[in-house]
Amino acid sequence: MIYDDDGYYLASVLAELAVQTGREVVFVTPSPVVAPWTDNTLEQERIQARLIELGVTIIPLHKVAEGDGSTLDLACVYSDARRQVPCATLVPVTSRVPNDGLWTGLKDREAEWASAGIKAVTRIGDCFCPGTIAAAVHAGHAFARTVTGAQVDPPRRGERVDLSPEQ
Repeated sequence: MIYDDDGYYLASVLAELAVQTGREVVFVTPSPVVAPWTDNTLEQERIQARLIELGVTIIPLHKVAEGDGSTLDLACVYSDARRQVPCATLVPVTSRVPNDGLWTGLKDREAEWASAGIKAVTRIGDCFCPGTIAAAVHAGHAFARTVTGAQVDPPRRGERVDLSPEQ
């Protein structure tokens, strides 16, 4: 069972992968459709159609309530009415937790920065909040523009941007 409380593409990709390895997959989401955020990228219908084509059982408008290792109780998001389904493995795709361990470790050694030639350490991207690859690229690009002082418009699709200091 894949439980998608994220609403983006990751849960559907994991469901497809599991099916391709011969597993029976049940996809549970509190949303009315699979991967609702992908409405913004015009992919939602294609993603849901693909899962249906692969034989994935989709249970919308439900959340995981409790389980005993072999079954899960699912609760309707509106009425809390329960239904029990068999479940050997639960893969939750839920909140994304930032990983700032490197930042914290470096900050703990701030007194050593100057002697190592380090002027500053800045947190960007997944250190604050895990996101998509596109968000990571955008965060890196925005930071590079800040550091170099480059005054450039954000890149257009397929466009290369030179962020060298001479710009």
